[in-house]
This record gives sequence, C-alpha cells and structure tokens, in this order.
Amino acid sequence: LPADADRLDVETTVSWHQSHQLLKAVLPLAFHVDSTHAEIPYAVISRPTRPRTRQDSARFETPMLRFVDGSTPAGDDGVAIVNGGKYGYSAFGDTIFVTLLRSPKSPDPHADMGMQTFTYSIVPHAGDWRSPAVLAAARSLNEPLRAVAVDAHAGRDRATASALTITGGTVALGALKRAEDGNAWVGRLVETSGHATTAVLRLPRAVTAQETDLIERPTGKTFVCQGRVLSVPMGAWDIETLRIPRVP
Repeated sequence: LPADADRLDVETTVSWHQSHQLLKAVLPLAFHVDSTHAEIPYAVISRPTRPRTRQDSARFETPMLRFVDGSTPAGDDGVAIVNGGKYGYSAFGDTIFVTLLRSPKSPDPHADMGMQTFTYSIVPHAGDWRSPAVLAAARSLNEPLRAVAVDAHAGRDRATASALTITGGTVALGALKRAEDGNAWVGRLVETSGHATTAVLRLPRAVTAQETDLIERPTGKTFVCQGRVLSVPMGAWDIETLRIPRVP
C-alpha cells in the first residue's frame, strides 16, 4: 500500500506443484451485492451473485478481462478487483473469488507448474463500476508508465505534436495503427460505459475521415472536421473504426 495510494496491490509469489487443484483468492465484501460487473472485450457484462437457474448453480468460474466489480444495489459504493493476467472468477452471495492458479493434467500436464509471480489489486471506490478509479487502476496495473533514457539529439522531423486527442469522457482509443493500404492512420474508438455519447477528436489539421469495418473496408460513411475537430456519434458499447489521412 504505497503512500497516497487509492488501491491495495497484492503482490504474490507461489511455488506451485499441485495436481487437480484450483487456487482462488477469496474476497468477502462488507456490503450486499446483487450482481458483479466484469470487463469483457470492448464491454462489461453483469452476472447475478445468487443462483437463479440450474446453469447458474453449476457455474464455478466465469471469464473477465482486467477487472470484476461488486457494488451496492443502489450504486453508491463498490470494490473492484483488478488483475494483471488472471481472467477467471466466480461470485456467490457477497463474496468474489478470483482464480489465481490451476493444475489440470490434460491437455497440458505441466499447466501453471513452477514459480509464479503475479499482482492483483483491490480498489474501493464511490459509485458503481463506471467510477474513473476502476478503469484508472486497470490501466495502471496492465499498462504501467515506463521511463526510457535516450541520448539527446536535435531531431529530424517537425516539432512533436499529438496525432490524435479524444475528449468525451466514456470513449477510449482501442487501437491506433498504420492503414494496411495507403497513407493513413486507422483509429478504433470504443464506448466504455454503456451510454450513448459523442466522441470529440482533435486532429493536427482538418481532414475527412472514412468509417471502415474491423478489417479496414470502407463502409461509405464519412465524418468531416469542423476546423480541426471531428465529432463522431456513438451508441452504447459502439466500436467505431476510422481511416484518417496522415498529415504530410
């Protein structure tokens, strides 16, 4: 627990040599929880914490990506469990169980065997899973800031400037890459809160951006800059892929 930290990092080292055992971290919450919210690819899914069907009763593990959150039914307070590579969990009543290690013997008899080092974080927060503290902790644990020392030089190109700036709160940049064909960037915008919004992009110059599908084929829809600002309406959980001409 570093000074001024808003989360508790559980740094774990395990020498694992079990057979047919499943190791879980047991995290009882100090308040009532009706459901959990777990991150999945480009979305968040809600699951009940008390079985409602036979399928619910038989489910001993469900998937997540970077976090699972348990919040009060009113959405006033909650606790998120953020992980750096442990993508299974379960929840029963007011307790969350995060899967840490496995020991199956088929198809890989050596799965998870040996020395394991990993970190997961406990993040208390106000509000529900949409709290900025949850996503900030998920990003910090999985994409830590790294400093790299380089030699001083005058540089060869134009002065440094942002290629793309996004405002609009709940829209994240899922990917930014060179286009497979032609002189352009491809940016993928993702709505992360389950609410319709408008993504506002600020670019180095005015351009006309093309909408494409996930494999960069144009759909025929375009977005035109007003000045250097590009506005892109997005629905709940929308994924919008844009082909943006490169600045010369």
